Amino acid sequence: MAAEDGEALLEFFRSSSQESRQARFFGSVADHALRQIAEQQVGIGPGRRCSSVAKLEPDDSIVGHATCSVDGTGRAEIASCAPTRASPKGWRSPPSLTRPH
Repeated sequence: MAAEDGEALLEFFRSSSQESRQARFFGSVADHALRQIAEQQVGIGPGRRCSSVAKLEPDDSIVGHATCSVDGTGRAEIASCAPTRASPKGWRSPPSLTRPH
């Protein structure tokens, strides 16, 4: 994920319903918090975390996001989100998973 994806990722997060944000981020997320999350995601480099996006051509709009974070104890958190077919504003977001290596 490139630094220039930050604003597009923020718009992707903003486009979700409040219910979808609660499912993905485990609580109500205000706009300033969404901006901070987007900035953190594009700032991830090699190491214990990674993040990627799926883009739709021709405008490169973001249509999916995934992230993985290793906590140093042999466990990892994986989260992803993408629009559902029934409702582009509703995300299908599996619960975050943690499991030992």
